[in-house]
Amino acid sequence: MVFAKTIAGSEAVRTSTKGLSLPARRLLMLLDGNRSLAQLPSIVRPDDVPTLLRELEAQGMITLTGMVDSDLTGDRVHPDIKMAQVKRALAGVFEKELGTQASVLEARVQDCVNLLVLRNVLREVITLVGQRKDAEAADRIAAIVKKHGPF
Repeated sequence: MVFAKTIAGSEAVRTSTKGLSLPARRLLMLLDGNRSLAQLPSIVRPDDVPTLLRELEAQGMITLTGMVDSDLTGDRVHPDIKMAQVKRALAGVFEKELGTQASVLEARVQDCVNLLVLRNVLREVITLVGQRKDAEAADRIAAIVKKHGPF
């Protein structure tokens, strides 16, 4: 995944904004919109990266600008980042296929706490889409998930 600083993020780096943790600030300084997370130097613990990214996104300091091939195949991607990628890709897909009645399915996917839970929920909800609509709709959703590689 490739992230870039927003205007607020650039301002936070320039002015040493209070309220931003030191690890988040360090990571923010490295995000340039050109290098993927895997290409960045390891100045924060890898296990902290997903939490720091969520912190920076919540404060409007970064934005996802792209994906590189290794992100799509799962190479060197932290499980929390992979889960976020899949959830982001599926946002709104169930409602697009089934209408507003699918908001519960959407919520179940977005509420998953790890990849194992996500995988099990996806199996169930993709089957439900196939039953409620048709096999082609289920296949479209499965194809979106498969773009992110095995998990």
